[in-house]
Amino acid sequence: MTLNEVIAYLNPEGSRFLFGAAWTAIGGVGGFLVSRFTLSKAERKTVEQQMYENADKHAGRRAEKYKAFSDVLLQYCNKADAPTLDDFFAISTAGDNYFNELRAIADAVLAGKIDKGMRDNTFVPDVHLALQKNVPLYYETLTSIAEKVGLTFNGGFERKNFESMYLVVEKFGLSLDNAPVATLAGLEPT
Repeated sequence: MTLNEVIAYLNPEGSRFLFGAAWTAIGGVGGFLVSRFTLSKAERKTVEQQMYENADKHAGRRAEKYKAFSDVLLQYCNKADAPTLDDFFAISTAGDNYFNELRAIADAVLAGKIDKGMRDNTFVPDVHLALQKNVPLYYETLTSIAEKVGLTFNGGFERKNFESMYLVVEKFGLSLDNAPVATLAGLEPT
């Protein structure tokens, strides 16, 4: 069947209405689908604002958790007497809270729910620094306290526990000379 025969079949003589209605319906459905897969300028601005607000919320939580973590560590470092089990649990709890927030930030970055500027200028460097310094020192401190109080502690720095943080640094991170980070082989836990 040729195209003209199909058109003649769909549009019998004197029935322009059917042919016009079909094209209108096709155009309407096509327009609807296109509008669902694209955003208007106002919708884009709303999404950008939501992403910024989400980043700001995470930045506030990160700062709060980091302050609590660093305060507990400072208390421990300034302590004159021997470490106690309370010191171990205080550092463990504060560290877990801080690193859980960094993991939540990393998950939000990977899901595309964080403002690009905050991602690149704030969160990726924070996560990179945590993997380089904070996490290893955290486990060293807990191990040291556990040994001093006679506690068996089998915790350690394992990539699987910080996977989303590694993925963020590998995907978005910059090395100190601003070259993209290919892998974090030097940061792999032992």
